[in-house]
Amino acid sequence: MSRPQVSDPSADARPRAKPDGCGGLVGILVFLLGVGLLLYTFRLALDILAVSPREAIGLKSGEPADIVRSGQNFLGLVQNVLVLTLMAAVGGLVSARGVRLYGASRGCGD
Repeated sequence: MSRPQVSDPSADARPRAKPDGCGGLVGILVFLLGVGLLLYTFRLALDILAVSPREAIGLKSGEPADIVRSGQNFLGLVQNVLVLTLMAAVGGLVSARGVRLYGASRGCGD
């Protein structure tokens, strides 16, 4: 009968990398850039959404509604919302990349 082999736990562990100060700084800067993009996006969204719907579509009280102009204004609003959604996604991805860069500079993660 053979004895079961016991593996040495120190042999399985990968050697830990020494923390990299420059990589950590780049990770923090990329993270802050992503947060800045998110703040800018939310500021633009606040400016767009602070306008009343009547004004945003271009309807004026006491005047007949111009359907073509109102439709164009509405499509412009939809376009702005889609661009803001894309900007928020990009800001989130940049922030996440900054966190991953910082973690990698400290020897964490894959």
